[in-house]
Amino acid sequence: MGVTTQVILRTVTSLEAGSVTVFVCLARFLTKTLLVYLLLVVINVSLRGPAGTSGRRVYQILSFSSRILLLSSSFDSMLLLDYQNVLIQSILTERFASGASPTSIDQIVSDFDGVTFHISTPTVKTQILISLSVKCYRDLLQYGAESVLQREYGNYITNAEAGYDFSILIDLEQLPDSAEEREELVRRISLLKRNAMAAPFEKAFDEHSSLAEEASHYTSESAPQGVQEGGEVMAIHYRDEEAIYIKASHDRVTVIFSTIFRDETDRIFGKVFLQEFVDARRRAIQNAPQVLFRSDPPLELQGMEGVGKTGEKGEIGFITFVLFPRHLSSQRRAENISHIQTFRDYFHYHIKASKVVQLGPCSYPR
Repeated sequence: MGVTTQVILRTVTSLEAGSVTVFVCLARFLTKTLLVYLLLVVINVSLRGPAGTSGRRVYQILSFSSRILLLSSSFDSMLLLDYQNVLIQSILTERFASGASPTSIDQIVSDFDGVTFHISTPTVKTQILISLSVKCYRDLLQYGAESVLQREYGNYITNAEAGYDFSILIDLEQLPDSAEEREELVRRISLLKRNAMAAPFEKAFDEHSSLAEEASHYTSESAPQGVQEGGEVMAIHYRDEEAIYIKASHDRVTVIFSTIFRDETDRIFGKVFLQEFVDARRRAIQNAPQVLFRSDPPLELQGMEGVGKTGEKGEIGFITFVLFPRHLSSQRRAENISHIQTFRDYFHYHIKASKVVQLGPCSYPR
């Protein structure tokens, strides 16, 4: 598998060297490889049974194989999660179309990480209110979400709807004239969650630039303590018992995910994927972000209140991405923020997809 992995990694790297996309594509390949491996194990074990059960064994192997092939073939269309909310994008595209008749709307839309949207026409059909509720909104405000949202949505911002954190109001009678401008507005609105969550990442990237500029005037030994230690650790508690921690330094930005493994199987699959990320970087993509996994809090989090305690829902693990200056350039900044935001969802998607093939023995005629 080592040679094949390297070939795929080089292909991916040639498309977008050093991007977090590498890890997404690698995860797809690893999941399929792991499924094939599990299939071979089942075949090997099954063929060791008593001779009288050969018919059942063949049926079991064929059933198991079909399940793996169906699961594997679905990855190409299911794996890549969109950064925007597709339902919001669909609704607004339909409503913003030229000649579309205004209609009443009252829909609640759920997104990853417990995020909720409410799309409605509370007063008149020509005015659409889009509201966002996100668990970590207070954390995001602390790290600059207000300015990011003001930059993205400007005059569309209105008073937050009761029970929600942020709202924008779109008047269908005052939409941009061109189809391209309307499409861009739909895109920005559908990225509402992404843009709110981007605030601490943007703050860390900006802080890195400032620290790097200041550090350039010193040697590593003579740099002031503030430059050597870097910025504060920003904590975003975006899920129950899980958080994202971001710390800027003069030579890197460190992003740490704390995540819950609900059982030992989850932890085993997680270690398989993450270890391959580490090995692949060592073998083929040295310019990719560094990825580390550990059960105890990393050095950056030691001493922080509430970090490192095993939660009620499972055991906690810590996944660290180390982003170097080549990943923080203005050309890659926005896309890499989008990629890394969705890492937790990709990671647990692969764990759950791999466990599908372990849902008990295949049924067969008796």
